[in-house]
Amino acid sequence: KGPGLEPGVNTAEPAEFKIYSVNSKGDPVKVGGNPFDVQVTGPRGDIVPADVKDNGDGTYDVKYQPVEEGKHNIDVVLRNKDKPLFYDHVKNSPVTVDVEPGVDAANSIAYGPGLEDGILDTLPAEFTIESRDKRGNPVKEGGQPFTVDIDGPTGKVPAKVTDNGDGTYKVEYQPKGPGKHK
Repeated sequence: KGPGLEPGVNTAEPAEFKIYSVNSKGDPVKVGGNPFDVQVTGPRGDIVPADVKDNGDGTYDVKYQPVEEGKHNIDVVLRNKDKPLFYDHVKNSPVTVDVEPGVDAANSIAYGPGLEDGILDTLPAEFTIESRDKRGNPVKEGGQPFTVDIDGPTGKVPAKVTDNGDGTYKVEYQPKGPGKHK
């Protein structure tokens, strides 16, 4: 169960889900040690590494990082402890997840008067961040945790980032005195 098996997985963030082990009667297993294996296959047949962490309580945290958008196949199996080449698929496995492109900071852009020379230090300044994916296409939804660090001539300048909900973010700051702000 978890968001790593559901719509909304993207290439910008690791995808995570949890395996809950049960016995043959369907009752929860309360100890770890089961040899679960997860294989994630990308849209071109490439293997995406998946990390399985035994929590020692019958649950297992799984994390994988998709690098390209498209359909990913997630296969979860329980290996036979005595004969590891033999295994059984867990219930509802395999799962296909359609991975969406995520925001790529290197391709995102910032523009507006708050980035230009000649602004007054007596008025608030603002600019816009436009989030883009790894192909440079604008991302049309918000929700990214953008942070902005501004260094003024006398030290750090606080900046307020507002998510516009459409893939753009309004950044406001109050310049601290005359001089370069970067």
